[in-house]
Amino acid sequence: MVNTYKIFKLRYFLIITGLVFLISVGGITFGKINDKSFAHIIIKENNFYVEIATTPFQHSRGLSGRKSLLPGTGMLFLFGDERVRTFWMKDCFVPLDIAFIDANWRIISIKRMTVWFDPGDPNQREYSSDKPCSYVLEVPAGELKNTGVKAGDRVKAILFY
Repeated sequence: MVNTYKIFKLRYFLIITGLVFLISVGGITFGKINDKSFAHIIIKENNFYVEIATTPFQHSRGLSGRKSLLPGTGMLFLFGDERVRTFWMKDCFVPLDIAFIDANWRIISIKRMTVWFDPGDPNQREYSSDKPCSYVLEVPAGELKNTGVKAGDRVKAILFY
């Protein structure tokens, strides 16, 4: 005979554990914390919980100042048009993978961005999309390769504002 109380306790435990996890990686279940918006990104079967950058200020700031990023987290940049995008690593202390995504939510290209150690160096490395794009995803370096994500893959985004 099945003990329904044990099943209830197990379900309750799993739900609470899941909510605590989601809140700890950015409050994705609530969508907005401290005036930051979040998205749940799915590529193949891989989940990423990321901040959303929509304004010019958020675009220019990006992940600057971050000393670490948890696996499965990052930032999604939303632009109002489709064009070639260029990024750099000013004041970002974490190496990143960057995926350039077209208007149909398909990955155009992926690049590895390294930490910029010399702020006095006028030759700061820039990373540009190979073709026009509407969205850009930044996650910790190695994350996309390690999960098998590659150019041509489709991105599903669930946005929370």
